[in-house]
Amino acid sequence: MVKKIVEVLLLIVFVTQIQAQTYFDFTEKYYRDSTKNYLIQLADATIGLSLNRDNHAQLASAFWAMEIMQYRPAHALSAIRYQLPLLTKQPAFYQRAFLQMLHSLYPKQYSKEILSIWKELDGTKNQAMALEYLAMSGLFPEDFKLTENDSSHIYYYAERIKRNIQPILADALLDTAFFPNQLLVVSLQHNDRNIPGTIRFRLPNHTWHKRTDGTIWEAPQLARAITNLPFYLTNGNTPQGLYVLDGFAVSENDWIGPTTNLQMRMPFETNRIHFFAGDSTKNWEEGYKSLLGPFKNKTQLWESFIAGKLGRTEIIAHGTTIDPTWYKNQPYFPNTPSLGCLCSPEFWNEKGIRTKSSQEEWIQVLQSLGGGQQGYLLVVDVQK
Repeated sequence: MVKKIVEVLLLIVFVTQIQAQTYFDFTEKYYRDSTKNYLIQLADATIGLSLNRDNHAQLASAFWAMEIMQYRPAHALSAIRYQLPLLTKQPAFYQRAFLQMLHSLYPKQYSKEILSIWKELDGTKNQAMALEYLAMSGLFPEDFKLTENDSSHIYYYAERIKRNIQPILADALLDTAFFPNQLLVVSLQHNDRNIPGTIRFRLPNHTWHKRTDGTIWEAPQLARAITNLPFYLTNGNTPQGLYVLDGFAVSENDWIGPTTNLQMRMPFETNRIHFFAGDSTKNWEEGYKSLLGPFKNKTQLWESFIAGKLGRTEIIAHGTTIDPTWYKNQPYFPNTPSLGCLCSPEFWNEKGIRTKSSQEEWIQVLQSLGGGQQGYLLVVDVQK
């Protein structure tokens, strides 16, 4: 009888453990292998197509496939050389896709060619992308000149190039004048976004949330986009600054996966009443400056404000189903980059079972602290 009871109890424990496991078919070995093969075939079969309007969408899809896998088809170089002299005659969306691919996979390699065409590209966003590409090689066109009252992407390129920012000390964020008596979610990052950062929680008593052994509780989090473009450009690195929290969600995007994510909004992405917690008396600039308090003059903390004003959207804090081995030669491995979101590592076995999730860990801690439905998250490059 006792043996039977033990067997039943063991079965209950086993079933409970199985139920607690998170399964996602997209991460199974079969699906990962077939997805990889599909993306490689897409890139190989498409990259050499003629450059015309019938092929623009297919070529842009091939560029994305190359970027996410960091895959460089054998004949990509000849295709790039063919396309570069024709690029200025292509529509703006295609120019942006092409430049994003160069940033992601061929930094510095085509600086001479980009230098000769940057002014002819369609729109200030594409021109700024080209200028940022040149900046990686230390090239700054002599004929570059801002027009009066310019507030476009070109202006923020110029501002970024000339600014000399000193990192903020992490413990400076414990200042009692900064979001007094409020829980603050903090993503501590590095100026070099190839280096993974961490997420922490500053408690209402202005101390860091700690583990039972007295060490600061934190989990890994990457703020690097696959493009490594600067904050003000679409699909660029996560902007520093404030985000209003907007609760939790589960994504329908297979690459993000089923783990709970934290929803966030930048300035201008939502209305002022929402961003300023019901206060509609201040304009955007006054309200944001008031939130920053003692850090209102820290230029880097205005990045989310600028990015939102320029139209960036949908930056959240999520997990990942992307195969980390695609990035095994990258300094941020085993983290996986995104298109500008904050991303915490997750690991899945060949059967599609999640074996470890930093994302789930910090989400559970945040929920246990009563956070996430309201309040703010701060992204900041720090000197720890």
